[in-house]
Amino acid sequence: MEKELTDLLQQFRDELERDLGSNLERLVLYGSRARGDEMPDSDADVLVVLMDASHGIRQKDCGMKKVTTKNYMKEKCYPRVVRVVSEILAEKDVVTPIEVFVRLDLLKPSMVEEWRFNRIPSLEKAIQCNLSNACRILRVLRLHSLARGLKPSRTDYRKWGKGRRIPLRFSKFGDPNLEAAYSTHYLSSRLANAKARPDGFATSPAGSGPVVPNDTADSARRAIQDEERAGIPSVSEMKP
Repeated sequence: MEKELTDLLQQFRDELERDLGSNLERLVLYGSRARGDEMPDSDADVLVVLMDASHGIRQKDCGMKKVTTKNYMKEKCYPRVVRVVSEILAEKDVVTPIEVFVRLDLLKPSMVEEWRFNRIPSLEKAIQCNLSNACRILRVLRLHSLARGLKPSRTDYRKWGKGRRIPLRFSKFGDPNLEAAYSTHYLSSRLANAKARPDGFATSPAGSGPVVPNDTADSARRAIQDEERAGIPSVSEMKP
């Protein structure tokens, strides 16, 4: 078998492993190239064998629906997501999924820039974990952010640089639910309650801390419980 085909098959396997993770059992080459009687223009027939064929490669089966308000705290990624969200909110008033993946060391800033200039077809192409894990991280991020009282805000991502500012794609197959999950930012109450000024800028309410309305008191308490479970000290425990 010529080296070019071997390299292409290995690339194909790597892509499948990124998408399917442990659900990929093996690849089987069959047909003329497996028999050795192929013609110069023959294609390569490859059988993809999965551990659980019911999941396939459809992104709607990537695991987001399996992560619920009842079990999201038990997810393996939960403590790390909680820590990253707290780190970000200590510096700014908005949490973005992109920055969460960067701080989890699953996405390189240089690849984010490549994607922003539309040099790679989707952001998931650059994320360094299988898509099932990426979906679960997105779901845990959303549930934890809502528990903290953060306000979700959908953001429009468009191409940087010259030419048409076309919309950028996050997911490999353009799944609308995943597109929404990746492009949703989570705003602190201080930013969400910011008042618009005549010059188009926004002014945050006075005070050094975020404004937490009374109706989000339960969410704030749940956020504290989240951080305690993740081993993050409370404000009173932090040294000045």
